[in-house]
This record gives sequence, C-alpha cells and structure tokens, in this order.
Amino acid sequence: VDLVENIRKYLNSEGSGIALFFSGQVLCLVALICWYLMVAKEVSHALALHRGVAAVARGPTEIATRENPFTQVTYYRLVRMARRRKIMSALLLLYRLVAAGFLIYVGTFFLVYTVNVTELILNAVALGIILDIDDLLFDALATTPG
Repeated sequence: VDLVENIRKYLNSEGSGIALFFSGQVLCLVALICWYLMVAKEVSHALALHRGVAAVARGPTEIATRENPFTQVTYYRLVRMARRRKIMSALLLLYRLVAAGFLIYVGTFFLVYTVNVTELILNAVALGIILDIDDLLFDALATTPG
C-alpha cells in the first residue's frame, strides 16, 4: 500500500497548474539532465588535460621554472614530456572515459528507479557529491604554498 501511495504522489496526476510541473517525471528529467551535464563536465576536463599533454613536445621530460621577483611565487612550465608519460596519460584518459560511461549508466538507473520525490532529490544530490568528492578532499587536505 505504501508503494502504491508513493507512485501516486510521484505521478501527481491530480495536480493542476504549477503543481503539475513538480511531478516526479519532470523532476526526474531535470535530475537526469543535471547528472548528464555534470558527467559531461568531467569528460570535458579529461579531454582538455589530454589535449594539453598531446601539445607538449616529445623528448626527455623537462620542466622549466621561473620565479616572479615581486610575489616570490615559482611558476612551472612543462617543456618536453617522455613518450611513456604520454602513453600513460592516454591510458588515464581511457580510464576516465570508461568510468564516466559507467557513472552515466549506473546514475541513470539510480535516478529512474526512485519512486519517491524526496528520495529523488536526495539521490540526485548524492550523485553530485560522488563526482565532486575528489575535489572536496583535495581542497580540504592539500597544503597551499605560503
């Protein structure tokens, strides 16, 4: 009986006006679109990193440094990169693309099979945290210069 009531609330067929807009189907579509955009952002970042690595000249790895005399901040520039490192970067790109595809697949089913509107919103937020947890941990635990 509880499941039937949850499905009835999810469908919100009795609603009218703006309440009809906040039915479960519409919120699910919004959550799915947000989820796909978040994963697309991660894929975009992975591809941008790979394009940057591909643009670096090949050769023995060399990093040039330059210090700003006014701020005393040291800047690093990758001049050349060894072939093995470029191959490893391509493998990491492949891993990130496979992981993104897996997250899209699992996240879609995770959202689509949620029958309670409140749980749908919580699940959408949980999926966002899954994608951002590495950045959150890095920001919290990494030391900053100075």
